[in-house]
Amino acid sequence: MNTPNKTKKTDIMLVDPKNIVIVGDNIRQDLGDIEQLASSIAEVGIQIPLKGKKVRGEDKFELVDGHRRFTAIQLLLSRGVDIGFIPVSPYLGNSEDRLITMLATGVGQKELTPVEQADGVKKLLSFGYNTDEIAKKIGKSLPHIYHLLKLSEAPRSIKKLIADGKVSANVVVEIIREFPDDEEKQIEKIKGLVEVATERGKTKVTKSTTEKKYVPSKALKSLVDRINNQDEKTEKMEWFLTVYEKMQTTKSIEELVELF
Repeated sequence: MNTPNKTKKTDIMLVDPKNIVIVGDNIRQDLGDIEQLASSIAEVGIQIPLKGKKVRGEDKFELVDGHRRFTAIQLLLSRGVDIGFIPVSPYLGNSEDRLITMLATGVGQKELTPVEQADGVKKLLSFGYNTDEIAKKIGKSLPHIYHLLKLSEAPRSIKKLIADGKVSANVVVEIIREFPDDEEKQIEKIKGLVEVATERGKTKVTKSTTEKKYVPSKALKSLVDRINNQDEKTEKMEWFLTVYEKMQTTKSIEELVELF
């Protein structure tokens, strides 16, 4: 029987919240439901330590990971709730490592939005990392990295529509690829899709809502109704009804061609 290795100990420091500072390279913009998180912290405390980088010569820590938790803590403090000391795990990496950590760990408590991930990947690219290195470091596939880089090219107004839940990131990437060098066309197309979706009672433009369906005309519908009222139907009528039914559900003209 193999002798188990001894458990390794890591230092978890207890830090006064006032000694935690936020640096300017946090890519998270959407913090989600802070009220619910604050209630949880007030009830059971902080279950997962924050990560912080020691400020040289000071008893302060730059926040690396745990921005949502720290925002909830600040909310509780503003309401007079006594939080006491909070657990912080020391972080020894540099600013590039910090960004990688945000991208790699931003899926635990609340997943980073596609726009946040895209901005982070673009920043890593500016640091000199290539796409293969980025994919390996943050645990994503190479096609996903290319997808995020394409999304990072979206105009700010379109990124806001994504953040507001008006259009999916996948739709935006497809339109950017359709009009790669025409930002005005991208904005025009996406805003047009949002307007159409709103008119149809849809709250968000997704890939499924942009897929074209072959909708029969009113005259065709009247013909179908007349055929359905026939007591006896010929073979041609039955075939026609089959084609009509297929036209209402298919998303591909090729599927209709197969009936002929």
